[in-house]
Amino acid sequence: MKFNIVIPTRNPKKGSNNFEFILNSNIALNKLIIIDDSTNKSSSKMLEELSLKYKPKIILLNKNILKKINVPFKLGSYNWNLGNARSLGMMTSLAYSECSEATIFFDDDIYPTKQTIKIEKNCMRKHYLGKINIQGSPDLSRLEWIELYLKVRSPNSKVENIHINRIYYSCKKKSKNLIEKYTDLLPELNEDKITVPQRNELSGGAFLCDNKLLKFMLFSNWFDEDWLWFESCRKTQDAKMINLRFKVFHNSKIKQILIKKKLLFEENGKIMTTLLKNNQPINQKNELEDIIDQRVRLINKILQHFLKINNKNYSDKKIIKELEKLSIELKNINRTTILKKINNFKGINELYLKNKKVYLKNLKKFLK
Repeated sequence: MKFNIVIPTRNPKKGSNNFEFILNSNIALNKLIIIDDSTNKSSSKMLEELSLKYKPKIILLNKNILKKINVPFKLGSYNWNLGNARSLGMMTSLAYSECSEATIFFDDDIYPTKQTIKIEKNCMRKHYLGKINIQGSPDLSRLEWIELYLKVRSPNSKVENIHINRIYYSCKKKSKNLIEKYTDLLPELNEDKITVPQRNELSGGAFLCDNKLLKFMLFSNWFDEDWLWFESCRKTQDAKMINLRFKVFHNSKIKQILIKKKLLFEENGKIMTTLLKNNQPINQKNELEDIIDQRVRLINKILQHFLKINNKNYSDKKIIKELEKLSIELKNINRTTILKKINNFKGINELYLKNKKVYLKNLKKFLK
């Protein structure tokens, strides 16, 4: 079984060793599709040299290619473009699917731990989504990292997030080491190897899918776009999740947690994804109000736990301050903007589905 592998990247130098590892491995690779969303010219040049070295195995895409095929979304700005980059990778994998049956999506900080990827024959079923075992840094949102930090600082505090509780009670004292190693909430003091329990859900950072699932929907360009896409696969295509045996390592850089703009961006994404996953008509403003209220109540619950901590340290105080701001920002969030973004995505997706054959034909033409 051959695969196309899609890797969107904003930091090609970080992923260069990973690209070469994949290309020189025993993986049954059809095409390695790299989407360059970098704004750094030297990084882009490095990718161009790599693609020439391994041609025709590498397909390199960037904002210039995107303009030529005239698809209704963009790359190459200073904004977060992971959803658009995945959509472009999805389209390219479809265009080159005659020699592959499945596509693997990796983030650029995900590294295969072995040089072979094997899929058992009994996994080969129509419309499947393959769950890959991700080791290393847990793939958490900023608010989830704050919840894990809360459990470390105040073990008796009740956290509603099931996955955070699993991590904390599985890792116990090593939860603190995770926070030290992968966030800026605590200084890095310990290099212990930690095995983190997996989410029950798929992760956009590393998953495999039947190529047939690439045909019906783009990725939205907001936070949690992967979960929205997975849910749509299940609801509209009756896709089934299978657990794969191979592992990858998530070599995440230290995440800055208490950045107001990014916390709000993630919450916006969660609200839009929840609204669409609930399959409610987007003109039902009451549903939107309920979802916003749920997020505000969750943030306020976490905030109240932090306020009860005795002998608060610098991080505790900083978290309290940022959660108070986030709660106010969410209460006052522009509802019209949220509904407009959702409507815009639905319009882009409908346009893509209508003109898909033309886009794929143009894509192959400009990549020759």
